[in-house]
Amino acid sequence: MMPKTVLLMRHGQAGGGASGGDFNRRLTDHGRAQAAAVGRWLVTASCVPDRLLVSAAMRAVQTAEICAAAAGFSGALERHQSLYGAGPDQLIQAIAKLPSDQAVMVVAHNPGLAQLTAFWSRNYQPFPAASIAVFSFRPGKDIPDLVAVRTP
Repeated sequence: MMPKTVLLMRHGQAGGGASGGDFNRRLTDHGRAQAAAVGRWLVTASCVPDRLLVSAAMRAVQTAEICAAAAGFSGALERHQSLYGAGPDQLIQAIAKLPSDQAVMVVAHNPGLAQLTAFWSRNYQPFPAASIAVFSFRPGKDIPDLVAVRTP
C-alpha cells in the first residue's frame, strides 16, 4: 500500500565541490530561492505534505528546510541516509512503508527521482534542480496518476 499522495522533489541548485565531498555540497543562493519558490507553490497548489522524507545530504536537507518553512510545514524532517543516491526501487521501498492516508514528500536526488518520475508518469521528463512531481494513488492501483509537475 502506498501513501495517497507522493510528491517527489529534487534538491535545489547546489554549489561545486565542498570540503567533505559531494555529500556536503550546499545550496547556492539560487538554490535557496528555488526551494522557497517550491514551498510557496505547495501552498497555492494545496499540496502541503503530511510527512517529509529527506536525503541526509546537505543540499537536500537545506532544500527541505527552506521549502517546508515557506509552505508552513510544521512537522519534523525525517532524514534518511538511504535516500542519498537511491534508485527508483529504493525510493519506492521507502515510500511504501508509510501510511496510506498521508501525503508524503520526498526530497532527494537524480537520477533516481527522474527515473521514478518517468516510470510512474510513463513518460520521460527532464527533472532539473528544484523540480517537483505530484502523484496520486487510487485504491487498488500500483501506478499513480501524475497530478502536477513544476520545474524551475
